Amino acid sequence: MGEAFDEEARRDYKRRLADLGARIAESERNNDAGTLETLQSEQYEILAQLQRDSGMNGKTRVLPDESKARKNVRQAVNRDIKRIAEHHLDLAEHLKFAFKGNAMCYSPDDVPAWEG
Repeated sequence: MGEAFDEEARRDYKRRLADLGARIAESERNNDAGTLETLQSEQYEILAQLQRDSGMNGKTRVLPDESKARKNVRQAVNRDIKRIAEHHLDLAEHLKFAFKGNAMCYSPDDVPAWEG
């Protein structure tokens, strides 16, 4: 697991936002609408990224390990296939072999001829 961004990145964001704030103020004084719009757009994007990467109380969000996430998805799919088997064994068998590899993509070797 790792943090969405570290302290160095946080300082870089703060410096960039301070610089943008000064440049926005200058653009407003100069009535430079085009530059102002560009700077405000960049400021918005940085703030949005910070919000996505921050959890409660502004603390850095911890990113989960991707392999753990894949394992959790695989376990959930396998549990659901077992539940399906209680009602439709053929469908469960098909799904069991159609979900392959770590990507958990539906990739059947053959398409069954289901009857309605």
